[in-house]
Amino acid sequence: MLPKEFTANAKHNIRHKGSLRLLGVFACLLLILQFGLLSPAQAKKVKQSEDKAKSVISYVEGEEKSEDIPASMRAGLFTLTADSALIKHVGSARVNLESSNVVNLDKGETLVFSNKPTVVKTGSYDISVAPEAIVLVSNQGEIVKIRNLYEKISPSVTVHFNEKQTTLAAGQEILLGSSTDVVKKALKSDLIGRRQVHGLEFTHGPSIMKCEVSLLSLIQNVDILNKLMCSKNKEDRDIARRLVKMAAVVSQVTASHGAYTSIGF
Repeated sequence: MLPKEFTANAKHNIRHKGSLRLLGVFACLLLILQFGLLSPAQAKKVKQSEDKAKSVISYVEGEEKSEDIPASMRAGLFTLTADSALIKHVGSARVNLESSNVVNLDKGETLVFSNKPTVVKTGSYDISVAPEAIVLVSNQGEIVKIRNLYEKISPSVTVHFNEKQTTLAAGQEILLGSSTDVVKKALKSDLIGRRQVHGLEFTHGPSIMKCEVSLLSLIQNVDILNKLMCSKNKEDRDIARRLVKMAAVVSQVTASHGAYTSIGF
């Protein structure tokens, strides 16, 4: 449940403006819940994130002009179309299609929206994505991050490594690194809100951390999601609406799991 101090306001927004507007109105409040008491410098960063979130979500809802969005967030996206999925990236990713339902990500970050079962190969890992799921995959050499952003059936993402596997439901993330230090450094290098962070222990293979991740903080801090939210393309806007709705749903359904925290804040 949401805290009592803004439960009444939440009900008002749900009745009159819907779940998308609810997410925009509460962007700052959710961040404050996630990060706790803030110093003046931290409060300034949260205020900037609040303003960005409101602008982005208002634009997705068609209530704000594109010129009101920062220029750095209006740059275009690149799209690869496979038989089984749409693949989005910002141009710096090295990604190609191995076959009609297999995507190879050599380096960088890409978003995959599947319409049929799809496999994403990156490094030594294979990621199986169920139909009607959206997954964000990042490969930066020593560290691979996989986030499940949207799904119709849970869990919709399965990560395969060293003849082992683990699943991800919407709002979950897994980090696979060459060592524990590499994974810990990755956790501290961004402003992403996380909770229930725990390691997965295997005799051989990569160092692994699995957690729940704040979809709202991903939307605010990940370049490809910023650009997706601000795109004028109909296809992009459809994906953006799905992400915003899923962020609102996950926030409500998993509220009892506790607050997100940003390790690097």
